[in-house]
Amino acid sequence: MSELLPPNPFGPTETVWPAENDFQHHVACSGETLLIIAKWYTGSPRNWQALARTNPELDPVHLKIGDSVRIPLHLLRTTAPMPETFVASQAKKSSVAIALDSPEKSVDRYFVHRVRWPGETLITIARWYTGDPENWQSVAQANPSLNPDHINIGDTIRIPRQLLNTSAPMPEAFVAASLQKTPAAPQPARPAPVKPEEPEEVELFGPK
Repeated sequence: MSELLPPNPFGPTETVWPAENDFQHHVACSGETLLIIAKWYTGSPRNWQALARTNPELDPVHLKIGDSVRIPLHLLRTTAPMPETFVASQAKKSSVAIALDSPEKSVDRYFVHRVRWPGETLITIARWYTGDPENWQSVAQANPSLNPDHINIGDTIRIPRQLLNTSAPMPEAFVAASLQKTPAAPQPARPAPVKPEEPEEVELFGPK
């Protein structure tokens, strides 16, 4: 008779995987990449990395005809089949885009700054690292998922290396000084007080 064991208080020990109905399935055809599939089905080519994590057994650039690609439903924007004309229009640039967007390539193309101080802005970061505050727009373009108006401590910000003027960490004193230099919004001029006019003396005529 086998020994009876008490139930595991932490629940089942087997790994629980997402159910197959949590995904839209796409069958790959000739010339397709995860970037092309992401752009069609999710509306953003940058979601190719999410598809790569969902399909770790697939080569993002060299999909085989018949490969089944799982697309998480929370990313899905359309279930319409992807037409061949769309694939043909995207095929030339998708492989290059994946290569440029890969983490190992990003390390070479960007210097990464981690936000440490309260009050940091893209203008301040651009002024310190590139020497020109006007480069904040280029920094914003290199960080499309970042909201320039809401930068939090701990955020990582990529700075294109071709703009880099220094890689020294930005000191807190520089951030504080930049905040002090920010001009205050001009206040509307107050009108000068109007002095009331004194009534003219009226000369009275008549018997004295």
